[in-house]
Amino acid sequence: MKKLTLISLFIFWAFVTSLFTAGFALQEKTNNPTPQNNPAQLIAQGAILTKEELAKHASASSCWLLIDKKIYDVTSYLNQHPGDADTILPTCGTDATRAYSTKGRTTSPSPHSQNAHELLKAYYIGDLGQEAIAVTPTASPTTKPQSNTPATQPTAPSTQPNTSVALSIQEIAKHNTAQDCWMIVNNNVYNVTSYIPRHPGGASKILTYCGKDGGAVFEGLPHSTNAHQLLASFFVGAVGQVVNTQTVQQTTSPTVPVGTSNNRGDDDEDDD
Repeated sequence: MKKLTLISLFIFWAFVTSLFTAGFALQEKTNNPTPQNNPAQLIAQGAILTKEELAKHASASSCWLLIDKKIYDVTSYLNQHPGDADTILPTCGTDATRAYSTKGRTTSPSPHSQNAHELLKAYYIGDLGQEAIAVTPTASPTTKPQSNTPATQPTAPSTQPNTSVALSIQEIAKHNTAQDCWMIVNNNVYNVTSYIPRHPGGASKILTYCGKDGGAVFEGLPHSTNAHQLLASFFVGAVGQVVNTQTVQQTTSPTVPVGTSNNRGDDDEDDD
């Protein structure tokens, strides 16, 4: 009888030990998940930037340009281009040196501004024939370890005072700096502050008209349909209108779909 009791105790002890071991292993796996590989990496590490590799990136989802033997990945810039994406897409995956230096013009070629050159540098990934520099892919989401700290209760957002502002000439004149730039075009007021650093012709072309009527200059240039769409997204209200201050605060930089323009003008008209 005593022998049977010992055997039963041993089996019970072994069972309890296996349960603890399995539970500990499961907790370790939960707290330290296996990292996920990111299949969306733009280019294999150590890849050589050949013309064959360049030619693979010839679409709106992956657009590389060769300019003066340097390769640029301008995919993320397509929707921001003042002449719209269609002016860049035909040169994706090719040597775009001539198209860039002349703005694609066969007659009266016009060079890009210094601001445009500086902007291009941000998209540089390497010289033709060399190993690509590191291209950081979008990080894959990973499971974070669970915390024992109680979740913080959300705090109700504070209510902003609902104030209004009259778009008088005097009020518009107050917004005349690079940090706060309003401009009148065709009797409408636009808050173009966030667009100033991205203007292909340089910030100075806009700063001159901050707080003033810039309609004659804007309409006097052959701006593209895409440029007009960009301007419309910065609309605050008509001159003389009373608007809510939240309307002004919510004026943000737009996202323009690829190829929405049918009538393209100069791709960066103010770029002199």
